[in-house]
Amino acid sequence: MLAQTLIEDAMSTIRVKKKGFAPDNDDVQLMLRQLQRMLAHWFGTMNLMIPYRTRETLALSSGINSVTIGPSGTLNTVRPTNIEVAKLALGTSEYALRIEDLDSWSWNPDRSSGGRPTKLYYEPVFPLGIMYFDRTTDQAYDLILNSFKPMTNFSDLTTDVDFPPEYEELIVANLSVRDAPAYGKSAGEDTKILAERTLIEVRGNNQALRVPIIEVDPGLLGYGAFNFQSGEFS
Repeated sequence: MLAQTLIEDAMSTIRVKKKGFAPDNDDVQLMLRQLQRMLAHWFGTMNLMIPYRTRETLALSSGINSVTIGPSGTLNTVRPTNIEVAKLALGTSEYALRIEDLDSWSWNPDRSSGGRPTKLYYEPVFPLGIMYFDRTTDQAYDLILNSFKPMTNFSDLTTDVDFPPEYEELIVANLSVRDAPAYGKSAGEDTKILAERTLIEVRGNNQALRVPIIEVDPGLLGYGAFNFQSGEFS
């Protein structure tokens, strides 16, 4: 999708662009800034507007209890809004990391002991997020992350961004409603309804495609019967 096309379609919707006439450059630049702000808001604060997870791997050496993630960070990539799934890989084995919230993390004050980390807390500070482990790594591991990240924004009018096709109508309708007041106009009721409906539909579709993550107690994973007297599995 080209920013120029989305902007001109939105301008036509609110009758700022006349058929057969090129739009004023100042108006186009204003719409571009509004488009950038709208997408930055969606992808920065509304995870359900992000259509897919990103999977990445980072090699960890021993003696590590925190790493940064973001441009020029330990993991040099787009800073995620949140981390959905994290694992440590050692050879052919993978070990799930429990993603902690701040409240749970605060109950683990001593994180200096060595061993294989079992928990991760992500602090999405800017510009580099920080991932903390509950233990200092005792050997080298591969950290596997599945996270939600802001999608690529439009840097200029000719930027071609590969959004899913259902986002085109969503963007045009919502940009029309957002920008109409700047021109002393109000988007039509049909456009307002379309903007709201497409926002709901895209978020609902993205939510439906996400498989819930269920954490199961190790005692239920087939280790045999638990003897409460000996404290062992049989």
